[in-house]
Amino acid sequence: MKKPFTTIDQQINILKKRNLLFVDEETAKRYLTQYNYYEIVNGYKECFLKQKDPDIFKDNITFDHLFSLYDLDKKIQRAVRDSTLEFEMNLKAATSYVIAEKFGVDEKVYLKRTNYKNGNFINTDNTTKNKVYEIDQVLNKFNKITKENTQPFKHYRDKHGHIPPWILVKGATLGNMKSFFKLQKSEVKNEIISIMTGIPLSIIQSPIGEEIKNLFSDTLNLCYKFRNRASHSGRIFNYKADGAKIRYNKLFHPMKGISQKDYKQGYGQN
Repeated sequence: MKKPFTTIDQQINILKKRNLLFVDEETAKRYLTQYNYYEIVNGYKECFLKQKDPDIFKDNITFDHLFSLYDLDKKIQRAVRDSTLEFEMNLKAATSYVIAEKFGVDEKVYLKRTNYKNGNFINTDNTTKNKVYEIDQVLNKFNKITKENTQPFKHYRDKHGHIPPWILVKGATLGNMKSFFKLQKSEVKNEIISIMTGIPLSIIQSPIGEEIKNLFSDTLNLCYKFRNRASHSGRIFNYKADGAKIRYNKLFHPMKGISQKDYKQGYGQN
Protein backbone atom coordinates (compact mmCIF):
# COMPACT_ATOMS: atom_id res chain seq x y z
CA MET A 1 0.00 0.00 0.00
CA LYS A 2 1.45 3.36 -1.04
CA LYS A 3 2.03 6.01 1.60
CA PRO A 4 -0.17 9.01 0.71
CA PHE A 5 1.11 12.60 0.67
CA THR A 6 -0.08 14.73 3.59
CA THR A 7 0.19 18.48 4.03
CA ILE A 8 1.76 20.00 7.14
CA ASP A 9 -1.72 20.87 8.49
CA GLN A 10 -2.86 17.28 7.92
CA GLN A 11 0.23 15.98 9.70
CA ILE A 12 -0.56 18.10 12.74
CA ASN A 13 -4.18 16.93 12.77
CA ILE A 14 -3.02 13.32 12.61
CA LEU A 15 -0.73 13.89 15.60
CA LYS A 16 -3.51 15.61 17.57
CA LYS A 17 -5.75 12.59 17.00
CA ARG A 18 -2.93 10.50 18.44
CA ASN A 19 -3.01 12.50 21.69
CA LEU A 20 0.01 14.73 20.97
CA LEU A 21 -0.30 18.30 22.26
CA PHE A 22 0.92 21.46 20.53
CA VAL A 23 2.04 24.53 22.47
CA ASP A 24 2.96 26.56 19.39
CA GLU A 25 1.54 25.23 16.12
CA GLU A 26 3.31 27.80 13.94
CA THR A 27 6.71 26.76 15.27
CA ALA A 28 5.74 23.10 14.87
CA LYS A 29 4.78 23.76 11.23
CA ARG A 30 8.14 25.41 10.62
CA TYR A 31 10.05 22.47 12.12
CA LEU A 32 8.01 19.90 10.18
CA THR A 33 8.68 21.84 6.98
CA GLN A 34 12.42 22.20 7.67
CA TYR A 35 13.18 18.71 8.94
CA ASN A 36 10.14 16.63 7.84
CA TYR A 37 7.66 14.43 9.65
CA TYR A 38 9.58 11.20 9.28
CA GLU A 39 12.76 12.55 10.87
CA ILE A 40 11.10 14.14 13.89
CA VAL A 41 8.06 11.99 14.60
CA ASN A 42 8.80 8.50 13.30
CA GLY A 43 12.43 8.76 14.40
CA TYR A 44 11.75 9.62 18.05
CA LYS A 45 8.15 8.78 18.93
CA GLU A 46 8.97 5.44 20.60
CA CYS A 47 9.98 7.09 23.86
CA PHE A 48 6.63 8.87 24.15
CA LEU A 49 4.06 6.27 23.08
CA LYS A 50 1.69 4.43 25.37
CA GLN A 51 0.33 2.33 22.50
CA LYS A 52 1.49 1.21 19.07
CA ASP A 53 -0.49 0.28 15.95
CA PRO A 54 -2.24 2.64 16.04
CA ASP A 55 0.16 5.05 17.69
CA ILE A 56 -1.21 6.82 20.76
CA PHE A 57 1.01 9.21 22.72
CA LYS A 58 1.15 9.28 26.50
CA ASP A 59 -0.86 11.98 28.22
CA ASN A 60 0.63 15.49 28.38
CA ILE A 61 3.28 14.80 25.74
CA THR A 62 3.85 17.78 23.46
CA PHE A 63 5.42 18.21 20.05
CA ASP A 64 8.15 20.14 21.89
CA HIS A 65 9.11 16.92 23.71
CA LEU A 66 9.55 15.17 20.38
CA PHE A 67 11.52 17.98 18.80
CA SER A 68 13.76 18.42 21.87
CA LEU A 69 14.83 14.78 21.68
CA TYR A 70 15.36 15.11 17.91
CA ASP A 71 17.45 18.26 18.45
CA LEU A 72 19.49 16.64 21.24
CA ASP A 73 20.22 13.64 19.04
CA LYS A 74 21.43 15.89 16.21
CA LYS A 75 23.87 17.53 18.64
CA ILE A 76 25.14 14.11 19.71
CA GLN A 77 25.52 13.16 16.02
CA ARG A 78 27.64 16.25 15.40
CA ALA A 79 29.78 15.47 18.45
CA VAL A 80 30.29 11.89 17.24
CA ARG A 81 31.20 13.08 13.74
CA ASP A 82 33.68 15.61 15.12
CA SER A 83 35.35 13.19 17.52
CA THR A 84 35.55 10.30 15.05
CA LEU A 85 36.96 12.69 12.43
CA GLU A 86 39.68 13.61 14.94
CA PHE A 87 40.30 9.91 15.56
CA GLU A 88 40.52 9.30 11.79
CA MET A 89 43.03 12.13 11.34
CA ASN A 90 45.18 10.74 14.18
CA LEU A 91 45.01 7.23 12.73
CA LYS A 92 46.04 8.48 9.29
CA ALA A 93 48.94 10.48 10.75
CA ALA A 94 50.21 7.57 12.86
CA THR A 95 49.81 4.99 10.10
CA SER A 96 51.47 7.07 7.39
CA TYR A 97 54.38 7.92 9.71
CA VAL A 98 55.10 4.28 10.53
CA ILE A 99 54.61 3.12 6.92
CA ALA A 100 57.03 5.81 5.67
CA GLU A 101 59.53 4.93 8.39
CA LYS A 102 59.38 1.20 7.58
CA PHE A 103 59.00 1.15 3.80
CA GLY A 104 59.87 4.62 2.51
CA VAL A 105 57.89 7.29 0.68
CA ASP A 106 57.57 5.77 -2.82
CA GLU A 107 54.16 4.15 -3.35
CA LYS A 108 55.75 1.54 -5.64
CA VAL A 109 57.61 0.29 -2.57
CA TYR A 110 55.33 0.90 0.40
CA LEU A 111 52.28 -0.49 -1.45
CA LYS A 112 53.98 -3.79 -2.21
CA ARG A 113 51.65 -6.62 -1.32
CA THR A 114 54.35 -8.54 0.57
CA ASN A 115 54.53 -5.78 3.19
CA TYR A 116 51.11 -6.77 4.51
CA LYS A 117 48.99 -9.70 5.60
CA ASN A 118 46.48 -11.20 3.16
CA GLY A 119 43.42 -10.95 5.36
CA ASN A 120 40.32 -12.96 4.54
CA PHE A 121 39.70 -14.55 1.16
CA ILE A 122 37.01 -12.72 -0.81
CA ASN A 123 35.31 -15.01 -3.30
CA THR A 124 33.91 -12.41 -5.68
CA ASP A 125 33.01 -14.67 -8.60
CA ASN A 126 32.30 -17.99 -6.87
CA THR A 127 35.56 -19.45 -8.11
CA THR A 128 39.02 -19.88 -6.66
CA LYS A 129 40.75 -19.30 -9.99
CA ASN A 130 41.60 -15.67 -9.24
CA LYS A 131 41.92 -15.46 -5.47
CA VAL A 132 41.18 -12.04 -4.09
CA TYR A 133 41.95 -11.22 -0.48
CA GLU A 134 41.18 -8.22 1.68
CA ILE A 135 44.64 -6.78 1.01
CA ASP A 136 43.94 -6.83 -2.74
CA GLN A 137 40.86 -4.65 -2.25
CA VAL A 138 42.72 -2.18 -0.03
CA LEU A 139 45.74 -1.89 -2.34
CA ASN A 140 43.46 -1.53 -5.36
CA LYS A 141 41.76 1.43 -3.64
CA PHE A 142 45.10 3.01 -2.69
CA ASN A 143 46.56 2.57 -6.17
CA LYS A 144 43.50 4.33 -7.60
CA ILE A 145 44.14 7.23 -5.21
CA THR A 146 47.71 7.58 -6.49
CA LYS A 147 46.35 8.06 -10.03
CA GLU A 148 43.75 10.70 -9.17
CA ASN A 149 44.01 14.01 -10.99
CA THR A 150 42.80 16.06 -8.04
CA GLN A 151 45.05 17.88 -5.58
CA PRO A 152 47.25 17.19 -3.71
CA PHE A 153 47.80 13.88 -5.53
CA LYS A 154 48.45 15.37 -8.96
CA HIS A 155 50.90 17.93 -7.53
CA TYR A 156 53.02 15.31 -5.77
CA ARG A 157 52.93 12.97 -8.75
CA ASP A 158 53.93 15.73 -11.22
CA LYS A 159 56.45 17.61 -9.06
CA HIS A 160 58.00 14.89 -6.92
CA GLY A 161 57.38 11.75 -8.97
CA HIS A 162 55.81 9.89 -6.06
CA ILE A 163 52.98 10.16 -3.53
CA PRO A 164 54.14 9.69 0.08
CA PRO A 165 51.92 7.86 2.57
CA TRP A 166 50.83 11.00 4.43
CA ILE A 167 49.44 12.37 1.15
CA LEU A 168 47.89 9.11 -0.03
CA VAL A 169 45.83 8.67 3.16
CA LYS A 170 44.07 11.97 2.47
CA GLY A 171 42.05 10.09 -0.16
CA ALA A 172 41.22 7.19 2.17
CA THR A 173 38.07 6.74 4.24
CA LEU A 174 37.97 5.60 7.86
CA GLY A 175 36.77 2.23 6.53
CA ASN A 176 39.86 2.01 4.29
CA MET A 177 42.11 2.86 7.23
CA LYS A 178 40.40 0.33 9.49
CA SER A 179 41.02 -2.42 6.93
CA PHE A 180 44.58 -1.22 6.32
CA PHE A 181 45.35 -1.31 10.05
CA LYS A 182 43.93 -4.82 10.35
CA LEU A 183 46.28 -6.04 7.59
CA GLN A 184 49.47 -4.64 9.11
CA LYS A 185 52.03 -7.01 10.51
CA SER A 186 52.47 -7.01 14.30
CA GLU A 187 55.54 -4.78 14.36
CA VAL A 188 53.79 -2.01 12.44
CA LYS A 189 50.54 -2.39 14.40
CA ASN A 190 52.38 -2.04 17.70
CA GLU A 191 54.05 1.19 16.62
CA ILE A 192 50.77 2.68 15.37
CA ILE A 193 49.05 1.85 18.67
CA SER A 194 51.95 3.32 20.63
CA ILE A 195 51.69 6.61 18.72
CA MET A 196 47.90 6.73 18.97
CA THR A 197 47.75 5.99 22.69
CA GLY A 198 50.98 7.59 23.88
CA ILE A 199 51.91 4.29 25.58
CA PRO A 200 55.58 3.32 25.22
CA LEU A 201 56.28 0.61 22.64
CA SER A 202 57.96 -1.52 25.31
CA ILE A 203 54.64 -1.78 27.18
CA ILE A 204 52.70 -2.51 23.97
CA GLN A 205 55.11 -5.39 23.33
CA SER A 206 54.86 -6.74 26.91
CA PRO A 207 52.28 -9.35 28.06
CA ILE A 208 49.91 -6.62 29.30
CA GLY A 209 50.13 -5.11 25.82
CA GLU A 210 47.64 -7.69 24.55
CA GLU A 211 44.92 -5.96 26.57
CA ILE A 212 45.90 -2.60 25.06
CA LYS A 213 45.96 -3.99 21.52
CA ASN A 214 42.57 -5.66 21.92
CA LEU A 215 41.08 -2.46 23.32
CA PHE A 216 42.48 -0.40 20.43
CA SER A 217 41.18 -2.78 17.76
CA ASP A 218 37.74 -2.91 19.39
CA THR A 219 37.64 0.87 19.73
CA LEU A 220 38.57 1.28 16.07
CA ASN A 221 35.67 -0.97 15.04
CA LEU A 222 33.25 0.94 17.27
CA CYS A 223 34.44 4.31 15.96
CA TYR A 224 33.82 3.11 12.43
CA LYS A 225 30.28 1.95 13.27
CA PHE A 226 29.37 5.14 15.12
CA ARG A 227 30.93 7.32 12.42
CA ASN A 228 28.80 5.65 9.73
CA ARG A 229 25.68 5.94 11.87
CA ALA A 230 26.20 9.64 12.60
CA SER A 231 27.25 10.49 9.03
CA HIS A 232 23.99 9.08 7.67
CA SER A 233 21.88 10.93 10.28
CA GLY A 234 20.84 7.71 11.99
CA ARG A 235 19.38 7.97 15.50
CA ILE A 236 22.31 7.71 17.86
CA PHE A 237 21.31 8.55 21.45
CA ASN A 238 20.33 4.91 22.07
CA TYR A 239 22.38 3.27 19.29
CA LYS A 240 24.10 -0.05 19.90
CA ALA A 241 26.54 -1.10 17.20
CA ASP A 242 25.67 -4.52 15.79
CA GLY A 243 28.65 -6.81 15.33
CA ALA A 244 31.08 -4.58 17.20
CA LYS A 245 31.79 -4.43 20.90
CA ILE A 246 34.62 -3.99 23.36
CA ARG A 247 35.74 -7.34 24.71
CA TYR A 248 36.05 -7.46 28.51
CA ASN A 249 39.33 -5.74 29.22
CA LYS A 250 41.33 -6.14 32.43
CA LEU A 251 42.70 -2.61 32.13
CA PHE A 252 39.77 -0.61 30.82
CA HIS A 253 36.67 -1.98 32.53
CA PRO A 254 37.89 -1.99 36.16
CA MET A 255 39.06 1.61 35.62
CA LYS A 256 35.45 2.45 34.67
CA GLY A 257 34.05 0.57 37.66
CA ILE A 258 32.63 -2.22 35.49
CA SER A 259 32.99 -5.75 36.89
CA GLN A 260 32.86 -8.92 34.82
CA LYS A 261 29.34 -9.46 36.17
CA ASP A 262 28.32 -5.96 35.03
CA TYR A 263 29.88 -6.62 31.64
CA LYS A 264 27.87 -9.82 31.17
CA GLN A 265 24.76 -7.75 31.79
CA GLY A 266 25.68 -5.47 28.92
CA TYR A 267 27.64 -2.66 30.56
CA GLY A 268 30.77 -1.36 28.82
CA GLN A 269 30.30 -3.39 25.65
CA ASN A 270 29.37 -0.89 22.96
